Amino acid sequence: MTYNPREHGALCDYCPLRGLPVVPSQYAGRASMLRVAFVAEAPGENEEREGKPLIGWSGKVFDAALQEAGFKREEVLVTNAVLCRPRDAKSKNAPPPKEAVACCRPRLEAELASVQTVVAMGAVAVSSIAPTAFVGPRNKQRGITSIRGYPVSLGGGRTLLPTVHPA
Repeated sequence: MTYNPREHGALCDYCPLRGLPVVPSQYAGRASMLRVAFVAEAPGENEEREGKPLIGWSGKVFDAALQEAGFKREEVLVTNAVLCRPRDAKSKNAPPPKEAVACCRPRLEAELASVQTVVAMGAVAVSSIAPTAFVGPRNKQRGITSIRGYPVSLGGGRTLLPTVHPA
């Protein structure tokens, strides 16, 4: 069965990445049974080739950190802010355009709706879930390293834990 992000709220018809291969979330169909989710930025070349999130070099770092924290991959939801791999002019990995993040946000919100703890890895992941997390006192913008490890309430007893991306 092919994963269709439109069925989960994504606005693919308006996305600048439309038509590119989709790398589905890992265990998205079971998200309601999982307590913890990890959200990264976007799939890279390895993830696109294999059709699974976080399996390249950063995936190895992620897996080691998961194990150290006492989790197994099958116990958590692993996803990205966007499900299609953004590319630069030379077909190298690139950050996702803001428009792509916005188009994928409804899908991400639906996937995370029943998860109690969301670990957002990197600035793109954090801003895709909690756009105001980087706004500090007097509306000063803060970076990922200044908010890393500080919980952000998502309401309803749900918590966002910002951290750096494993890459």
